[in-house]
Formats: sequence, structure tokens, C-alpha cells
Amino acid sequence: MKKQMRRLSLIIASAVLLQSLAGCRAPERPAETSSAPESQAPAESGAGREEAKTKEGKDGKKELKWAVWSADTQPYWRPIAEEYMKQHPDVSIELVDLGATDYSTALATQLAGNNAPFDVVAIKDSGSYISLISKGILKELDKEKIGEEVYGETLKNLMWQDQYYTLPLRSDFYVMFYNKTIFDKAGVSYPTNDMTFEEYDQMVKNLTDTTFGAETYGSHYHTWNFCVQGMAAVGEGKNVLEGDYSYMKPYYEMVLNQQDEKVCMDYSTLKTSGLHYMGAFGQGNVGTMLMGTWAIGTLITRINEGQYPDLGEWAVAAYPHKEGKEPGDTLGNFVGVSVVKASKNAETAEDFVRFAGGPEGAKLVAAKGYMPGAMSDDAMDVIFSVEGFPIDEQSKEAILGVKRIYHETPIGENCPEIDQVLNTGHDYIMTGAMTVDEGISYMNDEVAKLTK
Repeated sequence: MKKQMRRLSLIIASAVLLQSLAGCRAPERPAETSSAPESQAPAESGAGREEAKTKEGKDGKKELKWAVWSADTQPYWRPIAEEYMKQHPDVSIELVDLGATDYSTALATQLAGNNAPFDVVAIKDSGSYISLISKGILKELDKEKIGEEVYGETLKNLMWQDQYYTLPLRSDFYVMFYNKTIFDKAGVSYPTNDMTFEEYDQMVKNLTDTTFGAETYGSHYHTWNFCVQGMAAVGEGKNVLEGDYSYMKPYYEMVLNQQDEKVCMDYSTLKTSGLHYMGAFGQGNVGTMLMGTWAIGTLITRINEGQYPDLGEWAVAAYPHKEGKEPGDTLGNFVGVSVVKASKNAETAEDFVRFAGGPEGAKLVAAKGYMPGAMSDDAMDVIFSVEGFPIDEQSKEAILGVKRIYHETPIGENCPEIDQVLNTGHDYIMTGAMTVDEGISYMNDEVAKLTK
């Protein structure tokens, strides 16, 4: 097992994110919801916050404000802050929750003035990361104090002009979630970790039951554009910023055909209803879902809270691959933690960032069932010991077998504008406003205008 963990550490550390760094915006993930917070933190609003701040000032503590999203439902923010304060009793950390849906926009707005309201910020997407760097808001980190070996290429691909401005608190990648109960009921063999897209397509069709009032969906795709476009990029080894999107056609045709045959839920209905992907899978009538490893921790938390009583037994398998290619390529993303340059306690803030995004913080992230950015044997020991984490041999193999990670939202020149075109084109195709050929032609033409 130790050998496998060391292998995963090296694999994730050397994951190739095939994009050059520049500005990009990622579609915001829906806010997570939960019935209760993990623990209590320092007062966060109103008079209570001001009183706490005044008291801490009199006590001579160094005060840090940390901007995050979903402070009560992402279970690792508070434990990280609390453990650091426990180890550094002269420091007080206040979590400031900016919400999940518009976090990056809210963060940019808050940091637009001359007086920075935060000392530390969580980074949710590559676009806001590069934007904050370009505006001179983030502080470059001292490379001499960073143990780069625990990050490998994952960290190097976050480098901007030979400087680090963030550390990856989390490093997620996509797997196939599947409901064993549905497979057993349909008499279909479980997915393997070496499955082509064609085999995947046939498998999810075999799982589907269109009986009115008792529908079973073989697959589920959230409304993010990279749920299809990213699939194509992984399958074909492409960077979606490079234009000429003809390679996406067979992947769109596969998903649209599944939609027509009611193998997956209708895109327009999902957009209108705002159904969260975890709610879709958790209701117990979805056979498979291609989604990031962050969903493992969310699923464990919600099941422990008594949600999803109809889900049944679940596990994960590897992301499908193109015929003729080896398995191991997948989508991925990171969650970063950075220092605000204008912080009055920048030195302490940077020390906290090294803690949160380093090996110590990694164990706290792993303890909640999430993949940490700083990979180590210790962190993997922790994550595989989390109650509810899938530890059957196939699930372990799927996680340990990752070879190459493509950013779900790439980073590169003209990325914000290209991202908007790709989102619009995806919406046109999936709603039927354009045919696949028309949608691809639209994306090709509009992106070509941006890259002249």
C-alpha cells in the first residue's frame, strides 16, 4: 500500500496540465449546502466581530482575515485555521465567507480598493488567480521556503513569470462515480478502470430504464461546458484554447444521443431547475457520473448527515479513454491559497499559506475526504482511512492510476474571452439552438477572431 501511495504522490505531482499561464474564468460551481457547520470559528459579522477584533488587538495577537467560500459546508477551512491558531496562539484568523456562486467576482470587487480587507484569499479558479496577479494584488511567495518536491508539476504549472503566487490546498481530478445498486439491478457488470468511451456509452445505455415514474438514468452530466468539451479534450489530447473544435463532434453526438434516448437528464431542464450534480446522483436513480474527486468528500459528508437514503452502495472507477489510448488521462482543477500583498501581517499570512497549502494542511484536507495539493504518504494514509471513502481495490486503482491531468478550464492567452465563446457554443448545442456542426462552426469563427 505504501508503494502505491508513493506512486500516487509522484503521479499527481507530475500531472501535466497542458496549458500556458494567462487569465481565464471558470464557471462557478454551485454552492454546497449542509445542515450544520463542522465547528465554530471566531465571530464573523456585526458587533460580535468588532468586539472580537478589539479584544484580539488588545491581546496583541496578529490578526488575519481569510476570504473563503462556503465556510460552513466546505469542511476543511475551519480545521485548518483552528489548527494553525492552536500551534500559533499569537495569531487570530477570521474566516470571511463570500459565498460560492459568485465567489471570484465578489473577491475581485472586495480587493479593488486601496485598503485590502483580507490578508489571505482562497483561489477558486485560474482566471481570478491570474487577474489578481496582473493587478498586483497577490504577493509572490518565497520559493526558498516551499518544499516543491511534494507538488511537482502541479505547483510548477501555477508559476507566473518565474514566481509562485499560490499554493494548491487541493488538487482534484475526475473519476467515474457509479451506483452499484443500479448496476446490480440491471444485471450490468461494473465499469472497469480501462474503459473506452464507446464501451462507456453502451454501458450507460444498458443501465437506463425509461419507465415513467421509475426512470433510471445511466449517466449524468452537469451543465458545465467542460463536462463535454473537457471530455473531448482529454480524449483527443487537445488544449481547448487552440481553436478548431471539430474534434469535439463525436463527443457531442454521443451525449446528445444519450439525451435523446433519456439515458441522461435533459440539459435545458437542468439549467432551468438548477439541480446540483450531487443531488442528482444522491437521489439514487443515476447509474454513473463523471465528476471531480471533490465530490467524494461532499458525498461522504452528506451521507453522514442522513441525506441520500436512497443512494445505495457507490464506488469510483477511472475516467474513460479513447480507443487505442492508455487509461490514466483525466480532467482536473486546483484550489489555491494566496497572500494579499497589502496585508499588514504579510509575513504571518505567508507562513499560514505554507501551512494551509503544505503537508500539514494536506492531512487536514485529506481527513475530510478531499484530495490535497501537497501529496505525501501521510496524506494518502489519512484519506484512505476516512470513514466512507471508497477503498475497494477498483476505487483505489482508479485514484492511484492517474497519469495526466488536463485543467477543466484551461489557462492561456485570451482565455476569458475564449471561455465565454465555448460556454455560449456549448449552450447552443446542448439546447438544440444550433446543430453540432453549427455550434462548432460558431466556436471556430469566434475564437479565430480573438486569436488574430
